Amino acid sequence: MSDSFATSVLSLEPGNMVGGYTLVSHLGGGAMGTVWTVRDSAGQLFAMKILRDSLATDPQEKEREQQARERLHREALALTKVRHPNVTAIVDMELDDRLAFIVTELIEGDNLRDDVNRNGAYTGE
Repeated sequence: MSDSFATSVLSLEPGNMVGGYTLVSHLGGGAMGTVWTVRDSAGQLFAMKILRDSLATDPQEKEREQQARERLHREALALTKVRHPNVTAIVDMELDDRLAFIVTELIEGDNLRDDVNRNGAYTGE
């Protein structure tokens, strides 16, 4: 599937192309979007968050989509300002395309849900 045919976040599958990246595997998702491991043309792996509401059609959905795009844009701007070894860096983003996304470094390790299930809830000040 080429970039131009990737029309629904719900129908994406490994091997599809989004923004010049090949989807490798689905990592998870939440209210705002889905996260995939992706590969660039040089073979390097990254994480891609794809906005769930990128393809809204009715007016109420379009308004919700615009709000979600604005949240994704704020997230992307915040991540570009943070330089810390414990925060993944943004390597690419497309916020105005049919499928809006952010591409970050891919950090290997446990996901938060599995870690909390194994070790208990995080606490702190």
